[in-house]
Amino acid sequence: MTNDSTDTAEDMAAYNTFLMGENIFIVISQILSITGNGFISYLFLKRNRLRKIHGLQMLWMLSITDLVFAIAVFPYMIYYIAYWHPDRLDYDGILVVKLSLPLTLQYKITLIISLGIALDRCQALFFSTRYRQRQSNKSYVASTILIGVGWGTFDCILELSMDPVQHNPGCAAVGCFNSLDYRRYWGTSNMLLSLVMLLLTLVLGVKLKMITSANTNAILVKSSNERGQRQANRLTMAVIIISVIFHAIPSSLVGVADYFGVNLFAKLGPFYIVGLLLGGVCNSIVYITLHNELRMATINTFTRQKEVATSMLTNSKSQITRIPTMTAT
Repeated sequence: MTNDSTDTAEDMAAYNTFLMGENIFIVISQILSITGNGFISYLFLKRNRLRKIHGLQMLWMLSITDLVFAIAVFPYMIYYIAYWHPDRLDYDGILVVKLSLPLTLQYKITLIISLGIALDRCQALFFSTRYRQRQSNKSYVASTILIGVGWGTFDCILELSMDPVQHNPGCAAVGCFNSLDYRRYWGTSNMLLSLVMLLLTLVLGVKLKMITSANTNAILVKSSNERGQRQANRLTMAVIIISVIFHAIPSSLVGVADYFGVNLFAKLGPFYIVGLLLGGVCNSIVYITLHNELRMATINTFTRQKEVATSMLTNSKSQITRIPTMTAT
């Protein structure tokens, strides 16, 4: 009996240590996401041309939501880390649910915006003439954001109203404190959106492959507008694939696992937050690496700052040399 108790205590200590490592990784990911997406927003605010590009407007909105989420989830993580114990975890379930509302809201927003990006690219590929004739993309972007925020808000209200569990010792994720009915609803709704995302990803992938195969030779002499379309296609596919990996697949696994009576939150901790943050970090990287306008804006920003710093240093040295030397009389 003593050996069994010792083994159980050691297993619990090892699991709690794993959770603390996960928490630290989440905080690091928050900092990276804030830095990356904050810089993306800075570029959009400084350069009016970027805000006018149709294909980038929705991506900027996704970047803003990633930035806001990375900031908003800090109280949640501070509570987890501050009340962590190496031997026993016992968090206040009601408080955890309230602090996790940014997670609930952001997950739906991210899935809806990713779907909006995929649908927008489908329109560009399958109905290109009508897509080019569209004067503004603002109404489409606004309606997508409203749907995401509205559905996410509904999820938050439902989460608070469906009798969250007050205590669940040994568990350190919001899914441990949600009622089973809510967890099944949330997992199922996210899973259905994820399946649509997977379908659109497949359709876009096949369409892009067909276009590439049919126009391999012609693309080399196409106009800059055509090159811009290819660039937009690559960037969109990258963002959608990131969403599938970090959002769609985890939510699908949770939805399936709950129907088999397996609570992945109890085993993996706050892995949903990990997925959202890593998705935000990866998005900020692909924006700059795969889109020429953003890449050039980034290079110009750092080049200009370097020139300003060099100029200030040169001026300061010049002023020092102009100071008259005091001579003894």
